[in-house]
Amino acid sequence: DGELRRWLPVCGQPPSALLITVEQDMGIGRAEHVREMDPSEARKLFIQYARYKGWDGPTDEEVMLIDEICHIADYIPLAIVLIASRAPVFAIHTLKTEIQQSMETVADPANTFLPERYQTVNACLNVSYKLLGSEDARLLLRRLLILMERLTDELIKTACGVNNWPSAIAELIRSSLLRKAGNFYRLHPLVRQYAAAMLKTHGEENTYLKRVEDVQRYYTQTKTIKEELGNKSKIASSLSRLSSLHEDRGNLNEAIRLLAIAHDIFAAIGSPNITKTQENLTALRDRIGYDNYSYLLNEARSDPDAIVRKVLRGS
Repeated sequence: DGELRRWLPVCGQPPSALLITVEQDMGIGRAEHVREMDPSEARKLFIQYARYKGWDGPTDEEVMLIDEICHIADYIPLAIVLIASRAPVFAIHTLKTEIQQSMETVADPANTFLPERYQTVNACLNVSYKLLGSEDARLLLRRLLILMERLTDELIKTACGVNNWPSAIAELIRSSLLRKAGNFYRLHPLVRQYAAAMLKTHGEENTYLKRVEDVQRYYTQTKTIKEELGNKSKIASSLSRLSSLHEDRGNLNEAIRLLAIAHDIFAAIGSPNITKTQENLTALRDRIGYDNYSYLLNEARSDPDAIVRKVLRGS
């Protein structure tokens, strides 16, 4: 750490970025997050420190690998600098592979054969886990790992099966086991590995890992449905605008036919535009009379595609 602090002025990185990730207490610490960099900052820090250590890169391909390494390291300055210091000795693709493999094994409290430095990581995570004040928070931490990387409130509520999940989330954030960025939450890779091991230890692995596919399928289908509803809403809005143009030109019959189709689409997808559309239809009905209005409405609803084609041809 002393060497890094002496070097920091070379690249202009503020010393406050380098905080200790483990807070020592009677020889055993607990998990502590440090300030995370944005991707461009992280890449710059990696390259500059690697060059400082004698590296002569990067190539275009290595820049892409560096970005991936910084992502795996969770954009923590100290981790990035420690990895970058090995760039003059190891190829960048080798560094990436080694880091990935280490992440897969390092945070496993059941693995007593890990080197001592890795067992220290586990000890710190164990303390943080045990210091959680509620079983809901411990339960949520174990189950969060089944979700995708960008966690949302809706996703957590749907998939994790924890009743008091908002309070559990708040506790995990206070304990530095979960991060929030905007509307998303994120687990550090080491915390994710630790949670996976704890899920297995508690005999919940099969139950909750089976839900991964169900959750992903649910949200894929939800996304598709939302896209379809969005497209239908755009179509209805276009028909509504086209109806207004025909109304301005005095083509009230065409205006009613198009607006009736737009009205039915808005109603089907639950769009708030339904209220304004209904008001416009009522105003048109009052202008042409109820009988003529009813006829045009029935005509539009009997074959909406044909009506749209007919009106477009006459436009």
